[in-house]
Amino acid sequence: MSKLFQGRKVLLISKHRKEEIIAPLFLSLGLEVDVSLGIDTDTLGTFDGEVNRELTPLETLRKKCELGKEKAHDGLVVASEGSFGTHPTYWLSQANEELVMLKDFNNDLEIVGQALSTSTNMDGQEITSEAELLAFAEKVKFPSHALILKNCDVAPKNIVKGITCETQLKERYADMLRSEQRVFVQTDMRAMHNPKRRLIIQEATQDLINKVKCTCPKCNTPGFSIVRSIPGLPCAVCSTPTRSILRKEKECQKCGYIETVEFPNGKEVESPQFCDFCNP
Repeated sequence: MSKLFQGRKVLLISKHRKEEIIAPLFLSLGLEVDVSLGIDTDTLGTFDGEVNRELTPLETLRKKCELGKEKAHDGLVVASEGSFGTHPTYWLSQANEELVMLKDFNNDLEIVGQALSTSTNMDGQEITSEAELLAFAEKVKFPSHALILKNCDVAPKNIVKGITCETQLKERYADMLRSEQRVFVQTDMRAMHNPKRRLIIQEATQDLINKVKCTCPKCNTPGFSIVRSIPGLPCAVCSTPTRSILRKEKECQKCGYIETVEFPNGKEVESPQFCDFCNP
């Protein structure tokens, strides 16, 4: 492993107890972790819709790191960003993507870990009765996973977050009905309130750790990892290039050295069922 980070402290940007997940894994890098609790990352966007996220997940993550730059005495900052939506391959499934970035401002280096999973309870619906509310709660694994109640406006102002017990849920729902005609319930996806999401953040952090430990063969810079996947694996029957991955390329963001990984999935031909010519 590169000595680039040895003896340095990394500032971890966390508002929702992500340090409980990320900091222990950084011990394997020999880095001391300082946690910054005073940076309001909610200004960049919230899951409840109170603040819209204007940037892409990666841009938002980069912005989080930049917010911590002045407080990072050794120029190292780590932060994470999550997003939810339709899975890019399994279109009928919801997915949680987590990104964790280590930003070295002193050496102009950026390493990103990633995890994508369908193991998420992200959900929400308008409710018209307490019975509907309790049915939704059971479906999304409440109370181990917290809930949010809010009014149904596009930019909601009446919001109750972090609901973690049934009595509290019923009381807050009754309170909201006194001032709101329509009530929306959704899962609280903040890291301290969603165990399923915490596991995906852990996976993304481990991916980041693995990339940090992988160094460039030429200049020994950390983060030597796959940056491109190139399709074209030939069909086993007709030899037509398919959409399956033929090779992947690793690239050093410092010296530009590229290493090609042929047949990364362990096969040199693809089944005709994935061939657009044999199976149009």
